[in-house]
Amino acid sequence: MSNNNLSAVDVVLASAGTGKTTRLVKLIKEALQDGLQPHQVLATTFTNAAAEELRERTRSQLIASLMLSEATGLLGARMGTVHSVCGGLISEFSLEAGRSPNAEVLAEETALRVFSIAADAVIARLAPAVNPIARRAGLLDSWSAQARRIAELARQNGIDATQLADCADRSWAGLSGLLEQQVAGETSELLDQALQSSIDNVLKQLPGPGDETAKTAQGMDVLREAALRLARGYDLSWQDWVRLSKLDVGARSKQIVQPVIIAARAHGRHPRLHADLEALLRGIFRCASDALVSYQQVKKSQGWLDFTDQEQEALTLLRRPDVVRVLKERIGRVYIDEFQDTSPIQLAIFTELARIAQRSTWVGDPKQAIYGFRGTDPELMVIASQDVLKAGGGELTVLDKSFRSRPSLVDFINEVFVRAAGILGLPPEEIKIANKDRVEPANAPPSLAVWRVPGNKDEGWLGLAAALKRVLDAPDDWPVVPKGEQDARAIRPADIAILCGTNANARKIADALASQGIKASVGRSDLLGTLECRLLIAAMRWTADANDRLALVEMAHLLDTSGQQPAWFAEGLNGEQASLEALVPFSSHLRALRDNILHLTPREIVDAILGDAGVASAVYRWGHPLSRTENLEAVRALAVNYEDTCRQRRSPATLTGLLVWLDEQAESDRPPEQPASNDVDAIQILTYHRAKGLEWPMVVLADLDRQSVPDVFEPAVSTSGQAMDWTDPLAGRWVRYWPWPYGANQFRQKTKDTGLDTRAQRAPEWKDLNRRTFRESARLLYVGMTRARDYMVFALTGKRPTNWLNMLADDEGVPFIGMPGSTDSDILVGTDKRYSARVEEIAPPAELHAIQPPDAYGPEAAARATHPPFRILPSKIVHAESNATTYRKIDVGGRLALSGNVDMGSLGAAIHQFLAADVGPTDAADKRSQMAGEVLARWGITALGADELILASNRLHDHITKQWPGADILREVPVMGRQGLQRVSGRIDFLVNSDDGIAIIDHKSFPGTEKDWPARVQNYSSQLAAYADLTRRATGKSILGLYVYLPIAGTILDLRD
Repeated sequence: MSNNNLSAVDVVLASAGTGKTTRLVKLIKEALQDGLQPHQVLATTFTNAAAEELRERTRSQLIASLMLSEATGLLGARMGTVHSVCGGLISEFSLEAGRSPNAEVLAEETALRVFSIAADAVIARLAPAVNPIARRAGLLDSWSAQARRIAELARQNGIDATQLADCADRSWAGLSGLLEQQVAGETSELLDQALQSSIDNVLKQLPGPGDETAKTAQGMDVLREAALRLARGYDLSWQDWVRLSKLDVGARSKQIVQPVIIAARAHGRHPRLHADLEALLRGIFRCASDALVSYQQVKKSQGWLDFTDQEQEALTLLRRPDVVRVLKERIGRVYIDEFQDTSPIQLAIFTELARIAQRSTWVGDPKQAIYGFRGTDPELMVIASQDVLKAGGGELTVLDKSFRSRPSLVDFINEVFVRAAGILGLPPEEIKIANKDRVEPANAPPSLAVWRVPGNKDEGWLGLAAALKRVLDAPDDWPVVPKGEQDARAIRPADIAILCGTNANARKIADALASQGIKASVGRSDLLGTLECRLLIAAMRWTADANDRLALVEMAHLLDTSGQQPAWFAEGLNGEQASLEALVPFSSHLRALRDNILHLTPREIVDAILGDAGVASAVYRWGHPLSRTENLEAVRALAVNYEDTCRQRRSPATLTGLLVWLDEQAESDRPPEQPASNDVDAIQILTYHRAKGLEWPMVVLADLDRQSVPDVFEPAVSTSGQAMDWTDPLAGRWVRYWPWPYGANQFRQKTKDTGLDTRAQRAPEWKDLNRRTFRESARLLYVGMTRARDYMVFALTGKRPTNWLNMLADDEGVPFIGMPGSTDSDILVGTDKRYSARVEEIAPPAELHAIQPPDAYGPEAAARATHPPFRILPSKIVHAESNATTYRKIDVGGRLALSGNVDMGSLGAAIHQFLAADVGPTDAADKRSQMAGEVLARWGITALGADELILASNRLHDHITKQWPGADILREVPVMGRQGLQRVSGRIDFLVNSDDGIAIIDHKSFPGTEKDWPARVQNYSSQLAAYADLTRRATGKSILGLYVYLPIAGTILDLRD
């Protein structure tokens, strides 16, 4: 695609802590000062929080400069995430795109769920053909996930379902070239028979003379298992073949097993392996293709969009000439924040915006491009940021002043990563931060620290916890200057962050800290399994079903604090329901709530259980009230998500449905996690990826023994070696997938030394992936190191504690960072730069210290307040003081006869409709007769004829004419107003407006006899009194009378007698 029409694009390279947001605010303000209108600003950020911060900081600057109209106008500017901006464009040009402006956008979790449902049907259809092959390849439990990943990559890169067949062809062409060449004349049957015969013969000879080793016994077990499977007619898995090809036995039996080893080594050239891999590869691609088609059909049928749809449709709109003409008038400047985290399709969107806007600014830091696993392409963005300057004639600005870290930390990071410029693929001048805003504190301790913890990884976490306990026990030894403050103070727990490689390790570190009595803020798994959430869910279950005795028993069990033989156990087995309920203090509240369940949403029921019933108060007494409250709030948020899901599915939201949905969430691949605590006395623990954009006075770098190994046997996007074109970033991209047929060990590590893995490492695809993986790992390390303001701690644990650091090395493999030895206190960078550091050898603690929960006293559950509804119909008003029991009867004719069975509701509606439309005897007779017949037919009334309906109307009009000659008759008059704190609204059937005042008539189809009238009058009087009060206040006229017309009885009741 040509870039001839590209406007100038400025690039701002902002290293960590150099004031990126401040520069963006300054640029937007300057553009507005130069005449840009606020509504012409378009700015995208990585998160909604970042967008809100950018908007509000810019508005604050504008207000400070007395640019008040610009500050107000900025509220309407296009500022948000890429998805929100794309959604705005789609809504704005919905008519041009041929879709509703109110398209339903699926949240990410909902979209995943909908896709899974669509994909499950496809997987079930293809499973009979794919499963036997996947079982032999050790992919039975994962092939469907691979299909989903392929579909995800295809959508992220603009590859439609029809193109996946070509991707399968190209993938097989690459994989088949890595397989061992088949031997002419060798068939699957011959190789299978050779292996089976060798196993049978070897088993007859084992063990060798005098061989009583455990190794040989284990080898014989492997052989027996294989022989049994083959004897039963089952195929061995390809992992079994590899295991047999590497069969290890005692020295005295090694020669005996050689025939099995030789026969099994034929696995690489086995015709069935080749056929399995091709069939599996094509089957998985077909599954991905069909799942995409099914998913699109589901969304189309429901009118849904997901985030990828938003991007694709926005890109299509931005390439339409008619849309471009309009947007050139509406968009003046474009600002892209965090451009390094852009996906290829988003880059295409930004490129099109750069053709529309007068000028664009891309702000970011290629050194912090760490989201390749989310579909971004950091290398493409590096090329784009360099070439876009030449194409559009923009300006390059490098922010080279750090406002975050101590100068000694900035110098250390400069020294390390300037040396690693080649690894990062960036020029040194874009890495080095030349200036520092902060001044190195006088007499401050070194900003670098090294904690060495011997032993295995679990012992390492305990040692890390012990080291942090030392820090918190002597906080004055670690003075810090938090963000926004000027003076140093002693360190606090919330000033410390521990960064790790995985969420699993984060949870292990949190457990280790807890053993030392240190609170930790970390997202933990199994939210719904916590005690407080179990109590809430049990209360929800019993509220939904009074017969759920197990829920009642669980509540009694969780609330029991006696420490003796639990009463709930005996009552649960043999006790009466009432006795069991007595063990749950808030059971009466739940019972009352059950009676009102049909009038509340699931979220309102959860709120009522937490507040009115007193579940929240009960769990406060268990200690740690803040974390327990956060967990309960997380369940409440899940209830809101459930209601949103029901709204999108257009299905009812019920309490029972919520309970089923929560069960599904707990069993899903991504079960709900406990939220990270907001406790100010807690140390923060999070992954390196989640730490991006954040900062802390002290940052502890953990998991430094991790090693990034590229896996070429996972789905990936390929460009086949073509030069990437940033002006057309989606061109030439396709999905490559090579199934791995040899399974994995118990640690989920792929089986090694199969021959295929060795050949794959010589392939250009592996070399390209290895380079990308290596660079992203280096960038992630940079992100971790640049989070620290005052102290950066290297926590060295595990057998190879500096694996990750060692990847930053020169061409000879010499690491740039040399950790100090046992007698040294300096960290060496290269061969000539030394940086002072605190070095400590930390032993795992000998004693454990449990966290002492603070005393917590929750408020007793208040009695549920009953409030009248805000809106009320006059017919629902009951005022004892206005309920008339006396009335005057006015006969206007005899009773109308009803024939047969009649639905009084339909009859009343028919009479009401006719009296509201009929103007009385003055109208043409044939017209009235036709209208009466149509009304009766519409309501299916045969018990009353058209003549009787007209008669009922004539009787009422005759009475009005005699009683109030010359008065105007108004029908179905709306009235509305307040009565106390309530709003009353309704319609007066007949309002007779005379010079003397107003009479109000309400007609009722009640057919009862005169003995039933007093009770009815008592109900009707409040309604008419409300009408009278509202009418009097609205008109200022007096009320002449309140009347009830009973057309079936031929009577008018005067309630003002």
